Amino acid sequence: MATPIIGDFQVFAKTATIVYGDTSDTRLFDLPAHAHIVDILVDVQTAFGGTGTLDVGKQGNSDYFIDGLDVSATGRKSPTLLECGEDLGSRLTDVQVVVDATTQGSLTLTFLYFCFDRSHLH
Repeated sequence: MATPIIGDFQVFAKTATIVYGDTSDTRLFDLPAHAHIVDILVDVQTAFGGTGTLDVGKQGNSDYFIDGLDVSATGRKSPTLLECGEDLGSRLTDVQVVVDATTQGSLTLTFLYFCFDRSHLH
């Protein structure tokens, strides 16, 4: 399968599975410097009980990307992306998740992004 292309940029994916009702920030993975988020896919395999909400953020801001997404039912969710397309800066961005739930569930979180060396713009 070919890598999707947006203009001159390849789209990459990082995926993590969340299988617990953790109420504190849990580090999932790092995004590279100058990453630009294209989309975030949330696929709930087992519904989270209780409030059943998902926050996805970074160090120091636990809901930077997604704030309070309902994960109390199964299926693909369409989150409102808070920082879609923004250049995430010159350092690695550690992606963290908080699930507010009373019973365990499971979901797959996939970040689609592109990044590039901006030095040619100077």
